[in-house]
Amino acid sequence: MKVFFIILSISSLMFVSCFSREESKHSKTENHEQDILQASLSISLKPGERAIFNVFDVYRRSIALKNATTKDSLFEEKIWIDKPLLLVSGNVLVVPDGDPILRIYGLLLSPGDSVVLDRHDDGALSMHYSSGLPNFVDSLIVVPKDFYEHDGKRQQKRLAEIGVAGITQDIDAAFQKNETAIAALAMPEVKARLLSSLNSNIKYTAIAHLLADPAVASSGLTDSLYEDLFQHMDEIRSIDATTKGTIFGALIAYNAKKQHGDVDKTDMWEAAAYADQQLKQTDMYKQHLVSAVAGTFVHSPKEITAINKELQSIHTQDPFLDTLYQLTNILSATFTDFSQAKAALKAFAGGRYRFIIEDNEQSANHEMKVITDLPPVELHDFAGNKSDFKRIVMNKDYMLTLVDLWASWCVPCIMEMPDLKKTAEKFRDKPIRFLAISIDKEEDVDKWVAVAKKNAIYNKPNQYRLANFRESPLTKLLNIRNIPRYLVINNEGRVLDEDFYRPSESSFELELLKLLD
Repeated sequence: MKVFFIILSISSLMFVSCFSREESKHSKTENHEQDILQASLSISLKPGERAIFNVFDVYRRSIALKNATTKDSLFEEKIWIDKPLLLVSGNVLVVPDGDPILRIYGLLLSPGDSVVLDRHDDGALSMHYSSGLPNFVDSLIVVPKDFYEHDGKRQQKRLAEIGVAGITQDIDAAFQKNETAIAALAMPEVKARLLSSLNSNIKYTAIAHLLADPAVASSGLTDSLYEDLFQHMDEIRSIDATTKGTIFGALIAYNAKKQHGDVDKTDMWEAAAYADQQLKQTDMYKQHLVSAVAGTFVHSPKEITAINKELQSIHTQDPFLDTLYQLTNILSATFTDFSQAKAALKAFAGGRYRFIIEDNEQSANHEMKVITDLPPVELHDFAGNKSDFKRIVMNKDYMLTLVDLWASWCVPCIMEMPDLKKTAEKFRDKPIRFLAISIDKEEDVDKWVAVAKKNAIYNKPNQYRLANFRESPLTKLLNIRNIPRYLVINNEGRVLDEDFYRPSESSFELELLKLLD
């Protein structure tokens, strides 16, 4: 039985990236004037191995360490932080004939901490050395799975069984149990306080999930839970934990629903518009909305236009919403004239938001690309025959080409194949070519062939392998750092979408039809 090991970034454990975006710098944003210290994270990795840690910052991104050498090596990452930071890594053991087994590692770093981790053959992580907390937080206190990945269906079931009061009692009991465990650890007071702050964050995250639930109506009890969250804002913000956005979003949504009963709790922009003035004046409110804009711009750039439309209908209700509306106007313009938009962003609001582009290289990749001037991009078919990417894609027999970038070692890529096949079959009479390109290395051709045979695509038309992926002109043009990755290119060589929806997503076929219209 074949087993695959993957290290995942956990945003909510719903996004799986086989090839890391390699976002390594924890951003300095609007707090340039504050004293920011380094923490050091080191990990031993074998050749080809990678470790990915999810972090909370304005971009909601990941820190990735990868061994691209040919020998076992120790890799160090310097992380700029001004307060304790929770990093989360998930080790998934994927068993083809059974359910995946998930192990989660929460690493809580303070400014100045130094941590060295070991990575084992099964993908597990262990603490080799730490000047901060002596181990992963998950082994020091009980961190419920719901803290990392909220299960809404389970919460609905518990609400039906024990109600809001019962769930609140369970949350308090879990909090007190952890407090007792922390006291029993007999660690220095400063470390105990840090762990206790994280315990509070776990508690408030659970309360936030409860308040954000559309099925939970306002009551005296929920009002008191909201006030508890609001009054402990400083404590919640004292740690940059991965669930910070969950708590902030729940506060805004509950507040707005309380002011206007018809507000949809799940619509963050509607909630942002109808929250009361007291909440709108908080740094939390502004930080949450800026993070939503910046994170969308970096990770799902095509959605920035949708946010702009949301803000267009509400921006007059608050000066800060108007600022964000103007900001998204500028960010939307990066797709047509990146340089001009970047200059406009630098001048806008005294340059307060220029970090969105300047502190993140991925955001500098949004202007529409063309492949017309690319040097030859060498593709190989299963027989070893060579072709040029540009000649294939710019064939006038097709209006569009959907490019599927995948690899034999990428489990999520392979999981998308059945849905991609179904779409290709539905679109067989339309002027679109479905082109699959593996990024497997030359020495992994046998693995490429084996996976292709297993998935019934071997010797099928439009199946290729990209030669020298890392140095390929295509890789450099599109800054390709993650797969699965889907591109849409027209027959004139214009890259209409360089990070298209996945075939399993409901929008995949609809958006293709729009591009074909």
